Amino acid sequence: MENTLFSGVLPDPQGEYTKFLNRYVRQLKDYAACRALVLMGDPGMGKSSELEAEVDRRRHAGEHVEHLLLRNFHTPGEVRDGVREADAGWRSAGSPGDLVLALDGFDEPLFAASSLASALEGALGRLDRSRLRVLITSRGSVWQEALTKTFARWWPDENATCRLVLAPLTERDIWQAAATELDDADGFIASLRASGVLLMAAAPITLRLLLAASRRQSMPPERHRIFALGVEGLVTEFNAGRVERGQGDPPLARRLKAARRLAAVSLLSGRPEVVRRFGPLQRDMLLALDRVDDSEEDLKALDAVFDSALLTDGGEGRQWMHRSVQEFLTAQQCEELPLTSVRSLLADPAHPERVLPQLAGTAMWLAALRADVSAWLVDTDPEVLMQADLQDFTDHVRAQVAEKIVARLA
Repeated sequence: MENTLFSGVLPDPQGEYTKFLNRYVRQLKDYAACRALVLMGDPGMGKSSELEAEVDRRRHAGEHVEHLLLRNFHTPGEVRDGVREADAGWRSAGSPGDLVLALDGFDEPLFAASSLASALEGALGRLDRSRLRVLITSRGSVWQEALTKTFARWWPDENATCRLVLAPLTERDIWQAAATELDDADGFIASLRASGVLLMAAAPITLRLLLAASRRQSMPPERHRIFALGVEGLVTEFNAGRVERGQGDPPLARRLKAARRLAAVSLLSGRPEVVRRFGPLQRDMLLALDRVDDSEEDLKALDAVFDSALLTDGGEGRQWMHRSVQEFLTAQQCEELPLTSVRSLLADPAHPERVLPQLAGTAMWLAALRADVSAWLVDTDPEVLMQADLQDFTDHVRAQVAEKIVARLA
């Protein structure tokens, strides 16, 4: 069911009058009885953050939760092994209560989503399903409905399988976030309204970038320009450890170049977790900076990126603050490539006329940056552009996309 939005943001569900709108909006904890809960949302809507909060809530309530990051698995076999290890961890703990499997990022592994769905179906099907609960996040465009049907077959009781979509932030959410970083939260909200980009602040990732951009200059309406400004702000936000070590700051242009290259290598190699240097016992899924570039100057720039707000702590190394940022930087890295190279890079090997679903985000950014890429997508895979913020494109491109979609529906 579509939510009623005001200027692109969610009306306060607790407001005196707005409480009568969007009556189906609930908090994630209200769905604790579900055996299988699929949480979907657009990039940057905070799916991972919501899942982490739910994992913490359930653990504090005494439930046994195994949290798996699906982006760290390179093959369906690794997924099956991960599920088996999670089940073994639960059993070694004495099998307390139900086993809750929290699976984050169904849309992020680089192998086919259908293969991931089959691997999960096979691995989960071997567990004691009467004592199993599954929480899983995914972009809606990548989610496999066959898995939803499998969950419904395993747990046929009404409301045992729940498919949820994250709602946008409310204006109060945006104001509270701004108040923690800016002196004038009211002025920030007013500037968003004046620029016509309040709806962009309704997603947590874009809100963070807007806050970073607002400290540097006025915000343009195009989303790709806002991301460019936000990335510049984030790459200059060094962590305390770098300051304590007294390391110098490479020029901004060099840092941005390093960020683009690191993002592209990380995304296209399927290694979301980054470490500073390569070690002999390092796992294959970790990407070391000195394996991206080993020249002294370039390594300094990569170190600066590693210590910036673009990467956050996680696991053995650090991960991109969000996949959307990684996709944007990858698109910038590929911006100068010939169109033939772009098509070869983005196309699904099994269906060359379509974009590989896991690279759709990069394709959308490239289409916003290059007219020839948007023209190629309009002709071959317009559904990719339908997932984008079409405000980034010309009236001609928007009209073409509409015509293609109408033609396909007809």
